[in-house]
Order: sequence, then structure tokens, then C-alpha cells
Amino acid sequence: MNFKRYRAMLTALFVLMAISFVFTYLIVVRPVDFFTNQKQNNNVATTQDTGVQVRATYTTEDVFRPTRMVLTNKNKFEMTSSASIMKEVNAHLNKQFTNLTRLEVMDETSYENLVLREARIQILFDGLHSFGIVNRFFDGNIDDLNNDRFSRIVIRTDDPSTAYFINDDTKQLYSAKVNESFKTSLEGLYADSDFYEVESYRGKTKQFFVEQDNLNVEQSAYLIEQIPMSFYITQLFTNQSEIRTRGDGKTVVYNDNLSQLKLDRTTNVVTFFENRSGEETLLYTNNLTQTFGQMKRLGGWQMGVSLFSVDLNNNLVEYVRYVDSYPILSSGKEGFTQIKVNSTGIEKMRTSSLIAQTPLPTKSKKVMVVGGKTIVTELLNEGFVMNEIEDIRIGYSWTISSESVQIVEFTPTWYIKKNGTWKTLAELKAEKSQTEPANGPTTTGGDADGF
Repeated sequence: MNFKRYRAMLTALFVLMAISFVFTYLIVVRPVDFFTNQKQNNNVATTQDTGVQVRATYTTEDVFRPTRMVLTNKNKFEMTSSASIMKEVNAHLNKQFTNLTRLEVMDETSYENLVLREARIQILFDGLHSFGIVNRFFDGNIDDLNNDRFSRIVIRTDDPSTAYFINDDTKQLYSAKVNESFKTSLEGLYADSDFYEVESYRGKTKQFFVEQDNLNVEQSAYLIEQIPMSFYITQLFTNQSEIRTRGDGKTVVYNDNLSQLKLDRTTNVVTFFENRSGEETLLYTNNLTQTFGQMKRLGGWQMGVSLFSVDLNNNLVEYVRYVDSYPILSSGKEGFTQIKVNSTGIEKMRTSSLIAQTPLPTKSKKVMVVGGKTIVTELLNEGFVMNEIEDIRIGYSWTISSESVQIVEFTPTWYIKKNGTWKTLAELKAEKSQTEPANGPTTTGGDADGF
């Protein structure tokens, strides 16, 4: 009798051990699955062995590039953001310039004269690019100016053999010689359907251009996947045997003695920190090169990326995802990747683990976006002033479809940059009145994580 009872207890013990092993596997190895509750969040179920497929294939030429071009025609400005046209502009820039020279820091009058009155062609970049990161533009040595920065190239109407490079933040001016055929080649890219009349506004730090009238922009939808946490663990942790895991349904956290990796289940934003205090700060071009390498290693976005901004105080580099001709600027920060590196590797990183993979053509269509002059008028009527505004431009919102959590919809809308953050006019108005936007509270995409 005692033997039968012993055998039953032993069998029960083995069953409990098996169950324990299963739960240990789910929590430690596949916590993304274990802590997912599809009824409570928008997380996307994915296959966990896709890590080898998520690396991006773009080059420095694809990322450090111009994104808009402005032509002055008959005393009016016309601008294009067309991805196909800007790809040609980018190609035309290769080996185009010689004799790069640092000139003066312009005063406000000189800056406005060059940008608003003397320019025939303006090539605009999203963020401050160093000459070193785009050394492909130059036929000759630029080592002395390797870490100097610019955000705009201007070809004057009366001097097609000189290109002017402007740092819009500091108003530092540079010049380089260029063949007159360069201006002719860019003018040849003009197409009525791809250029829109724009007005220039003086913002907090620079002159920026805003499309004035209604325009038709592509609205699209894609199937999305989630980069598995196992991929990030493999890439970011040297010794995976020391990783500890915890989660509460809202977050999953992995950490060892030096590093922490966290997935926010509400936003699907991944953040990483590693204690690398006292490391040497990188020079600007090296910083861009290193952050680009890390972003490419960890990213999976295949539809276009651009350098968007650099926080010089915190040495933090920000890249933005594109869908065709426009960036994803939604306040959930699904479009942004922020990276801080030093001489030995990543110190901080934040990115969305969601990637759009397969287009759904039947859900794509052209939609009308109201003209920017309407947005500016509303903005001013709400009591905002232009010297507080850093930029205004069209971008895509990231919205999970009501049909399926595995479909994302990219809807074009106006975004306004204020205090370093992009928001819709509705979000700015709600913030000002200290109420929630009409479509619900705005997510911060991990802003509480120290970025």
C-alpha cells in the first residue's frame, strides 16, 4: 500500500516538474508570448525564429540624404517631397562639389536674403549632416571640415557655379564650387504634379516651408510583424547566461549586472541601457557612423530611413522611418529610433519592435490633406506664436487597423514641432487646455525611460 502511494506521489512529482519546465521556458525564453494578452493591448503575434530576417540592408547613401527640394519659380516657391525625385537628387550630389570653404556666420538679414530672395534651388535635409558623413558629395579632401555641419544647400539664381551650405541652427555658411550643369540637371526634375506651392515661415531657429493648398497624399496599409525579443537579446547581451527576466503584463524586463532591456507592451517600444560611464564622447561624424551601424544591426525597417536630429547636449542621434515620401511622426514614436553610443558600443537605445512588412494594395488610396495655410491660421488663432514653432510638415500617423491588430494604417496629417516634439494640432490644443485629445490620450512611446 505504501509502495503504491509512493509511486503515485513520484508520478505526480514528475508531472509537476514537467509543468514547471514549460512555464520556465515561456517566462525566460519566450516572455513576449507568455505576457501577451491580445484583449488588453495591440501587440502583434510573430514567429520567434525570424531574427535573421530583420536586419536592414540600406547604406549610408540611403540614410544620410536630402528629403525635399524647393525651386523658386516666378517669385513663388514650389517644393517636392517625392521619393523618386529625391532619389535622383541624391544621385546627382555624388562627386559634385569642390573647394569646400567655411565662410562667415550670417546675421538674420543675410540668412533671409539668401534663403528667401537669392535662392533658385534649395536642397533640404531632415537633420544636421556633417560634411564627413556625406563626403561622397565632394571631389577632394574635406578633412579640415569633416565634423562641421549643414542642413540646407542653396544654389543662387545669379551664381549657378557656387553652392552654399547652411547650418540652419547656427547660420554658419560654407561655399563650394559646382559645375553649372548641376543646376540645369535639378531644374530638369521639375514636374507639375510633384511640386506644390509653399510659403516660408520663420520659426524658432530657421526658415521652413509649408505646402499652402490642399494636396493629395497616399494613404496605405501594411501587415506588420514584431521583431522577437530573442533577437535583441542575442545582439545586445554578451553573456546571455546571466540574464534575469521579470514581467508584469505591461512590461518585460531583461537585465544582467550592466545592462537592461525592456519591452513596453502598451507601445511595443524597446529600450536598452548599458552602464558605460566615463567613456570618450565621439566626434560628430564618428558618432553618426557608429549610430548608423548600430541602427542597421538592430533595425528591420526596409521602406526608408533618414537622419532626423542630433541632441548635441546628450549626444543622442535620432533616425526616422519613412513610408515612401513622408516620415512617420506619430506621437507614439513608432517612427523614431534613438541611439547613444560611445567608443565601445551602445549606451542607450530606443526603437519600435514593430515593422511593416507586406503592403495591402486594396487598402491604399489617395486622400486629401488640407492646405498648410489653414493649419498655420488655426495655430495662430489658438494663441501659439511662430517663434515657438520649430517646424511644420506632413507626416504619417501609425494607427492599428480596427479590422486586425496585424494591420497598420499610415494616414497623412500635419505635424508641428514644438519643444523638440512632433504633435498634431489637435494634440497641441489638448495639451494647452490640459485635456485629452478627442481620439484619446496620447502615448509617449517610452518617454519615461530617460530619452
